[in-house]
Amino acid sequence: MIISSHLPKTAGTSFKAMLREHVLSKVHFDYGDRIVDRSAGAEMHRAKRETEVKVMFGSGFHRRCTIIHGHFYLTKYGFMNPASTHYVTVLRDPAAMLHSYYHYIRTRPGTNLLIQMVSPMTFVEFVSHPWFQDIFSSLLCGKRPRQFSLIGFQDSFDQFVRVFSEKFLEGQPLSLASENVGSYSREEALDGDTLALIKKLNPADYDLYNESRDVFSGYYS
Repeated sequence: MIISSHLPKTAGTSFKAMLREHVLSKVHFDYGDRIVDRSAGAEMHRAKRETEVKVMFGSGFHRRCTIIHGHFYLTKYGFMNPASTHYVTVLRDPAAMLHSYYHYIRTRPGTNLLIQMVSPMTFVEFVSHPWFQDIFSSLLCGKRPRQFSLIGFQDSFDQFVRVFSEKFLEGQPLSLASENVGSYSREEALDGDTLALIKKLNPADYDLYNESRDVFSGYYS
């Protein structure tokens, strides 16, 4: 089983579109866990969905599906046999991710809790809020890069797709999609003080990102 964690603003929507187009019969898309939201209501919602997943696997679901892709905390699938489970994700420079995520939330339609919280915030207020610190490390639940079968990077996304296909799909070509690429997808320069604040408040994410670059750089050279 391949567990593909779609982290915010890391080309996961494009990857989802490719999987849907080329290997739909093998994929289960797991969205709706209200990630990043740390409210009591969101925690209860995730606990309920985690129970539902275990029931789903008990019914033999895993014999029909070989890839799970979506927004979730990795502990949701912690019950699976590690010997037969491959963890995959795509990372991005944490500061660039936060800048993109901030604008994404502020421009989304709807009235969910994150939108209500972030809409009146400045960017500095956003990055200073505990919910938006070390997002990658939180969603990956402490797993280190060497515990992943593959980690890609947004700035070499096409190469990640090629390596994923070679490792898991017998080289089946996956065409590149361009979903969810908006006006804030480009990496805009942040001033030095803001960048220093982000690095100070996200030590685990920078450590994860840099270690992942060291471990997987050979795949994308």
